[in-house]
Amino acid sequence: MTIRHRITLLVVLMFVALSAIGGYAVYQTRGSAAEVRKVTEGVVPSALASADLVSQVVTKYGLPQTQAQSEVDALLKGRQVGAGA
Repeated sequence: MTIRHRITLLVVLMFVALSAIGGYAVYQTRGSAAEVRKVTEGVVPSALASADLVSQVVTKYGLPQTQAQSEVDALLKGRQVGAGA
């Protein structure tokens, strides 16, 4: 095998390796994008809604922030609100 063939073989193998690495990177990126989409569509809006509800409870009933947060958490988990008061 001549030097020219060896260099050609190395260049071809390099392109194959780079293509494999690139393909795996695209695969990982799509998986990560799906996970980010799942979080932003599910967790973030519910957390924002919870924070809005806490601020409304504080404003309407004049409760301290911590008590309002615990009452909202209890409501969202399905427990009776005001059970400890």
